[in-house]
Amino acid sequence: MVRTRAMTGHDERPDDPRWELTLEIAGKLWLYGEHVIEIDPVPAQEFVDVQWAARQAGRLIGVRTELDIVPTGGGSSTVVVRITYSDPDGRGLIRAQDGLDALVRSVREQQAARDSLSRGRVRSKRPWPPPSSPS
Repeated sequence: MVRTRAMTGHDERPDDPRWELTLEIAGKLWLYGEHVIEIDPVPAQEFVDVQWAARQAGRLIGVRTELDIVPTGGGSSTVVVRITYSDPDGRGLIRAQDGLDALVRSVREQQAARDSLSRGRVRSKRPWPPPSSPS
């Protein structure tokens, strides 16, 4: 939770589905320089979620994201959103590496915390192997 606040200034939960979209967008931007998604902008919440995820993805990899929105045409209400990025000072790769390193550390810390909790729950008070019953 602390890392999420540090990245965004808010208390979004990393298990929020919008974070899955954020990570997908960040990965595509990192690998291919763009991410293209087709959405129905009505109701507006899906469009707002894509905008939010694109902004967070940009923050995550240290760049400024840009969205180009084009109607698909043919009487459909869907639009194609093309997410790209700009790197105004040319230091995006350095910021991206720092951001990804911080994300990996955060995930490892969360996994370690979950593992230690689950180990505590798994422990049984019974000795193992169980004592043999008298015959």
